[in-house]
Amino acid sequence: MITDPAKMNEALLGFENINVLGLEELPLNQGLHLIIETKKLEAYCAKCNTKAKLKDRPKVELSDLTSFGRRVSLTWIKRRWYCPNDKCGVKSFIEDEPKIANSRLSISDRAARYVTEQVGRYGR
Repeated sequence: MITDPAKMNEALLGFENINVLGLEELPLNQGLHLIIETKKLEAYCAKCNTKAKLKDRPKVELSDLTSFGRRVSLTWIKRRWYCPNDKCGVKSFIEDEPKIANSRLSISDRAARYVTEQVGRYGR
């Protein structure tokens, strides 16, 4: 049995290594709005391997699968990093977690997989 709240969130959501920052019930039965972030607190430049510094925290809005019969939307608060090495050509980069969502998509990975299965298997 899981008793740790963080592990319960991970088990219910199917995402690993995330923090749930908040859950909002939307008015008029419009569903749930979940605010998450990854647990990654540091990153390294892919080009020069210098420890990166936090630049800002952009919010990415995603549609997700329904939960307990209610529509769910996610706000993923990402981390944008910059390389402090002046000799490195990398200006900034944003964290990526394909298990949550691929870059530049407005739908979570698990919702995209569900939709793909529905179309492929059932022609919906």
